[in-house]
Order: sequence, then C-alpha cells, then structure tokens
Amino acid sequence: GPLPSEIGSLSNVLDFKVNNNLFSGPIPTEIEGMVHATSVSLGSNGFIGEIPASIASIGTLEALKMNDCQFSGPIPPKISSLDRLSTLDLSQNALHGGIPSAFGTMSLLENLYIGRDCTCIESSESVLVKSHPIESLLVLVRW
Repeated sequence: GPLPSEIGSLSNVLDFKVNNNLFSGPIPTEIEGMVHATSVSLGSNGFIGEIPASIASIGTLEALKMNDCQFSGPIPPKISSLDRLSTLDLSQNALHGGIPSAFGTMSLLENLYIGRDCTCIESSESVLVKSHPIESLLVLVRW
C-alpha cells in the first residue's frame, strides 16, 4: 500500500528506513516534515511517479536512497540544495534527463548512484567533475 501522508509528522526521526517493503504509489509530499532526518532509505519498494521536489526541504539529509523503485521523470534540481548530502542513490529507476547542473555545487556529495535506464550519463560527467571529485560514481548499464 501507499506510504501514509502522516509521515510528515515524524519531525524528530533521524534515520528513516522503509526499504524492502511492499510500499507502492507516489511518495507523499508531506515527507518534507521530517526536518531532522539525516538518512532516508526508501529503496526496493513499488514507489511510482516523479521524485518529489519537496524531499529537498529536509536540509539535514546526509544520505538519500531511493533505489530499485519505479520512479520516472527527471531528477529534481532542488535536490542540489541538500548541502549536507554525501550519498545519493537513484539507481534502478526509470529516470530521464540530465543530472542537474546544480549538482556540481554539492561539495559533500561523495557517492552518486544512478541507474542503467537513466539517460543522463553522457552530458553529466562535466557537471560532476568540474567542482569536486566524486569518490564513487556507479552507473549501471543494461547490456
């Protein structure tokens, strides 16, 4: 079933992990209410739709894992405002478009995982390399 919109009332949660469950549907925009979370793991669920830009309101995030779902659409540029983010895993989704150029300003981003079906690889290397070195860039390619 869906992730309840009451998730927004979990303002004191630091580490939110619901990966490997049977959640489905879109991520509720109320997720922005988790204002103290440093880690959010939503991977390996049946989430659909676009990644909500409201997730960028969680300014304390250091790790965001949204891998192995069914997200589609572009990577929200607002994610680049997460200036504490060191790990971003968006692999194994159906994302398209480029990595937003503002990602080049994310000085703490060390681990970026994008998926085999993300069409953002070709134009993105210069976005990431010109500002700072990415410690781990994993691109999964479908053969």
